[in-house]
Amino acid sequence: MTNRARRRKSRKPKQSKASETKKFVGGLPVLALILGGLLLVGAIMRLSYLDRSLWLDEAWVANSVQSPTLHEAFYYDDWLQTTPPLFVVMSRVITALFGTSNMAFRIFPAVAGIISVLLFGFIAFRLLKPNYAMIATLLFVFNPRLILYGQSLKQYSTDVLSTVIFIVAGYMYMTKRTDRAFYVLLASFVALSFLSYQMIVFFPFLLYAAVIGFDLRRGAGVDRGTIRLVSLRLGLVVVCVSLVGAINYWFFIRPNNSPALVGFFLEGFYRGHGVGEFLKFYGLKFLTLPGMLFFGGRGPLPFIAAVVTVIGFIYPWISRTILQDSPNCGVAMLLALPVLGSVALNLLGMFPLPRFDHRLLVFVFPTIVLAFALGLQCFVRFVCCFIASRIKSFKPVTGESVAGAIVFVGMAALGLLIFSKVGLRPYFAEEYEDSDGAVAYLAQRVQSNDVLYVHSSMRQQFRLYSQRTPVTAGKIIYGKIGMPCCPRKDYRSPSEESAMDIADEVSALGEALDGGSLWLLITDRPLHWVEMRRNDIAIFERLLARQSCEKTDQARLMGVYVARFGCKPNSEEGTSQSQG
Repeated sequence: MTNRARRRKSRKPKQSKASETKKFVGGLPVLALILGGLLLVGAIMRLSYLDRSLWLDEAWVANSVQSPTLHEAFYYDDWLQTTPPLFVVMSRVITALFGTSNMAFRIFPAVAGIISVLLFGFIAFRLLKPNYAMIATLLFVFNPRLILYGQSLKQYSTDVLSTVIFIVAGYMYMTKRTDRAFYVLLASFVALSFLSYQMIVFFPFLLYAAVIGFDLRRGAGVDRGTIRLVSLRLGLVVVCVSLVGAINYWFFIRPNNSPALVGFFLEGFYRGHGVGEFLKFYGLKFLTLPGMLFFGGRGPLPFIAAVVTVIGFIYPWISRTILQDSPNCGVAMLLALPVLGSVALNLLGMFPLPRFDHRLLVFVFPTIVLAFALGLQCFVRFVCCFIASRIKSFKPVTGESVAGAIVFVGMAALGLLIFSKVGLRPYFAEEYEDSDGAVAYLAQRVQSNDVLYVHSSMRQQFRLYSQRTPVTAGKIIYGKIGMPCCPRKDYRSPSEESAMDIADEVSALGEALDGGSLWLLITDRPLHWVEMRRNDIAIFERLLARQSCEKTDQARLMGVYVARFGCKPNSEEGTSQSQG
């Protein structure tokens, strides 16, 4: 009997546990109703506040999307284009259809977030027992960062979607193991690699999928057809991954890289010496894993959540029976590869590892949630089995289910309490800039003989929104200090700027005045100035006061500083001093 015949025969018999889970869920209408409510709430939350103003990181992506040609969008002249090419293409298509409103720019990431919620619910119920699948879905749906990134014109939402899609495709292949399922898996990897660069971490799973299902042991009667098919699959995987990697690197990553970008994430690379420093560096990174859940901050809870998550990653390799539908270690690989692949790429100096709760690593979040729920399921099962060994009347399966239900209800009640008291808006505060309102405010008040100073932190936002509401200032000066990372040209890190550089830029503003007012447009996001380790707003106000410039008006806008100054001419200042 050939290997292919053996595979067909092995696929026929038993009813899979997935169908058992399906029946179990179908037999519990309350559970299905709660799940449907969770998915609906997740979709609604990802559609809230889509019309808010775009902030810095979104604004330069929007400007690049609006470039006249696709080539100029891929190689945006003002900024390093770190957005994957397929994201740029899809955004251009959507804005061509629906216009360039704030909501239109965010349609694609919002839809990606909603699809992620639906697919995550699907895969959670295939890999976990129902109550623990509900816990995982709850954590995924109500995660503040996923909600925020699902409404941002950045690739983070599609990074998450790419991970979930590949996990689903990998799971479907593991259950079917047909040639068609394999080629669907490979095609999904190729397509998703242009939507999320981090898909390269799943390369080992493709190699595994190429040979799984074939009995290649010595004495198993391997025929030449099987060897040829395995070789064809392996060769196809290597060729596709190499080709995709080469295209992404040479055409999109390399031209949009610079020493400044590497320096910006320098703290995300290991630079120590010795085994102790190495273990400390990566150990502290792993302790940030629960930060993407509701277990951030200090105290014992984050540590416990980290331990539970690590258990969830490790246990499938030891005992595969805990997973509902994993006849081998394929699912365990799918869960572990995003984290292990990120560490491997970091060791090679190819990918920064700031923290696991950083937005660059949001693509690992689906596997973190699944691992946490799986670890919790394993721990509860162990405790229930221990109790059953002491109390014979105790049923471990029932105890495991009840414990999962209690944890789910507790988390749901806590999440409902938090969101009912606080709402969604605070989660957008750290990246909220009312740039749209600021430019509209300036367009109404700036006179033709006024001077408008646009700080480097607001340059991209001003360029985007001044196309809708032009500002008719006599002169517009674009600042060069305090520039965020990373423009394509003439970038200098704020850490390299001296007090004299700032003073020179401020003094040039007074010299540019010709009887009108001076307007300042500067970001007022607290997180921006924390990262800069200074506050240019306070510095500008102090230096302008020394030049006899008095603040006469200031707009009250969230995340943006807009102020008007009246400055005395130098001649008038000299006359008043002589009279004194």
